Amino acid sequence: MPGHGRRLIWSLAALAACLPVRRPTVELQPGASLRSYRIFAVGSVGDESGYRFPYDITDSLRSRLAKRLREHGLSVASGDSAAVGAGGGGAVLRIESRLTTFRSRGIALMFGGGPGLGSRCELTSTLVDGASGRRLGEIRAAEDDVLAPFTVLMTCARMVADEIDRRVRGR
Repeated sequence: MPGHGRRLIWSLAALAACLPVRRPTVELQPGASLRSYRIFAVGSVGDESGYRFPYDITDSLRSRLAKRLREHGLSVASGDSAAVGAGGGGAVLRIESRLTTFRSRGIALMFGGGPGLGSRCELTSTLVDGASGRRLGEIRAAEDDVLAPFTVLMTCARMVADEIDRRVRGR
């Protein structure tokens, strides 16, 4: 029953795709903590990857990051303004992101390609205190997978949001 083995492998790959394989790299300045932040201003996402996307992917990355933060129950401000929340709503954390690497070889799957032939993204988010403008640190998410290219990009955004949530809640 050789077909069952192949189905099992694809089923396991699909299951593994639901969760990021690794956690992002986090570099915070000495003494910096995200626990006091209550409002998250998700700024625009820059594209430094050099990849020619058929449409503007940066808005999709920004939207996914904001949506995932909301899914965690965090307050997300609209726009890039550090003044958001100045009326006493709580400390604002600005999240300034950029797509630093993207590679797509999604077509490889159609021709029997295997691991390592999929897509890769790296998304770096700089964390900035909204009141002082002080840089608190960076979160770098990287993902390699045989998933569809768009899925890999959204996984990177999800990884950044999940790490922010962990740091805010002290997990």
